Parts: sequence; C-alpha cells; structure tokens
Amino acid sequence: MVESEETTLLDERRFLDPDNTSDAREKVLLTSYPRSGNTYTRLTLERLTGIFTGSSWDAKPKDGWVNDLYEHGFLGEGVKDNRVWIVKTHFPERTADFRGPEEAQKVIHVVRNPFDVIDSYFNLIMAKKQDLSIDESEYPRFASIFDDHVREEVRVWKEYETFWTKIDMPVLFVKYEDLRANFDPLAKGILQFLLNSLDISGSEYTPRLESLVKTGVKQLYKPRVATKYKSLRHYSHDQLRLILTELHDFLLQYDFLTDELFAQPEMAPFKDEFYSLEIQEQAKARRGTFTAKWIEENNHKLLARLDKLRASGNELEFKPVGKGSDYLRSSTMEEYRVKYFAQGDAKIKQTA
Repeated sequence: MVESEETTLLDERRFLDPDNTSDAREKVLLTSYPRSGNTYTRLTLERLTGIFTGSSWDAKPKDGWVNDLYEHGFLGEGVKDNRVWIVKTHFPERTADFRGPEEAQKVIHVVRNPFDVIDSYFNLIMAKKQDLSIDESEYPRFASIFDDHVREEVRVWKEYETFWTKIDMPVLFVKYEDLRANFDPLAKGILQFLLNSLDISGSEYTPRLESLVKTGVKQLYKPRVATKYKSLRHYSHDQLRLILTELHDFLLQYDFLTDELFAQPEMAPFKDEFYSLEIQEQAKARRGTFTAKWIEENNHKLLARLDKLRASGNELEFKPVGKGSDYLRSSTMEEYRVKYFAQGDAKIKQTA
C-alpha cells in the first residue's frame, strides 16, 4: 500500500494514560472465543481510537505466547490498567492462561461461525503460531485427536456463548464475517457504542474512521484460511452432524444457518434436516441480527439506559464479569498441546 496521510494517521497509536495515574474512562472488554477474529477486531479498534488495546494474558511482553502479538505491534499485551481503554480477553474459556474474571462497564463480543473456529483453533494448537497451519496430509494421522478436539470444542464453545449472551451488562455483538464484508457501517456502530453517542460527527475519532474506510484494515499476518467454510472438508459426516445438532440454537441466533452454508458440498446431506423450509423462515426472521441496523438499534437502547441512569445521578456500573468458578476448563494451552503431540509434531506449512 502506498504511504499516505491516512495510513500515517492510522499507524499512530499511544497508551491512554502512560503513567497509569488518572481515573479510567469506561473500561470495555473485547471478548471472543479463540480464533474468532479477535486480532482483526482489536487492530480495527486500535486504528479507530489511536489507543493501544490491552489483554488479560497473565504474562509480560516477550514471554512466550504474548511475544507473537507483541512483535506484531500490540504493545498493550499483558496490560489491563488505566493505560488502556479496551481489554481483550477469552475469559472464561480456560484458566491459568488469563487473569480473570475481569471488570468492566461494557463488552464488545466477537462471534465467528464455529465450523471455521474449531478447525482454526486446532491449527493454532498444533502449529504453535498465529500464521501457520498443519499440512493437509496430517489430518488423517491426527484423525482421532481431531475428533476429540471437535467434541471438546463444541461443548466449550456452546457454554462460552451461553455465558456472554446471559451477561448482565451492555454487550455489542459483532459477527467477524460481517465486519469483514460490511466494514463501514459496522465500524461506525462500534465507535458509537464506545463513545455512548449516535452523533460522532465532531468526535476526535471521526477522521480515523474516515481514513480506515478508505484504506481498509491492514492484516498483521496472513489469515490462516481466507475463504469462509473452507474448513468444512476437514470434518467427518458425524462431526458436522454433531456441530449442527449441539449448536443449532446458536447457529440460528447468530444467523449462521444460511443458503451460503448449505450450498457447500459437505453440507448437502444435512439440508433437509437442518435447513428445512420452516427453519429457513426462522432464519429469515433473524436475518437482520448483528447487521449495521441492528447495531444502531442496540446503541439506541444503550443510550436510553444511560440517559435514565444519568437522570438519577448515576453511570454504568463498573463491576466484575463472572467469577473464578466460571472457567470452562482447567487445562492450560501447553497442557493441551502435550496431549495433542502424543503422536509427534505435526508437519507445518506457511499459510496458503
């Protein structure tokens, strides 16, 4: 990309309060299941605000896992105090790797279709890097491990999404696929949510939004799989049935039961059962969910809630999000890998 005023502006980022001495503005959590587009959304937020995002990793920069993102420019890794406004977390996915539970006033929750998430998470564990994948030839060798992985992740993904859909605080749900495909209005809606205002025309962040719309969000690394649903070929018939059955309500709620999904050859055997005319009508009724219009309506509700609170002299409550017993599994990422590598290291390839 040719260097321009837009790209120069967007590359300028800072800590909100470098000395961590002032009172914090609203704290916002950026939550998602691992491999759901959190890094892309996080970069979007940093370029929208010009402020480094933090993370709840219980580690310091240059320590192992954190180093991967730190070297890509996320200088807020491991920071969650007043130096940052937005804090990335995967709480309550697993204990030990993250400090939690968290405290915040609001949440931005990123969702991605579980077919791609579960497969991408498997690659992350096996390849040990954000931008590497296991070779296609390795799937048969690791078939039993992949099957265990699918069954475990279906359980945890379902419990994870249940946790965040029931949380008692303002939550803005953003679909990763929609953010990539319809960036302009969704990014505007996110900024409105952050600023508690529908009118952001005079905001210091508006020039950043306009520049970001022009230039797009530059990837920090090449995505593992650029094509949606390309991962379907890695699943067996029984595994696909398991996902469709166990996650059906969320697939419907998040508008993942679509013509596009069931046009994939791997999904043809399931269309009559899981995408009947009745289900298509149910899905059609939810088609506006998480779109720019839905986000605008969500922001209207938030502002109405804020106006009511402020009329009584209050603000959004800063409160804990969950508790230690909410963790969905106790194993660390490294413990997970020990089990996965019982058959030896996988053959790795660069992202295609």
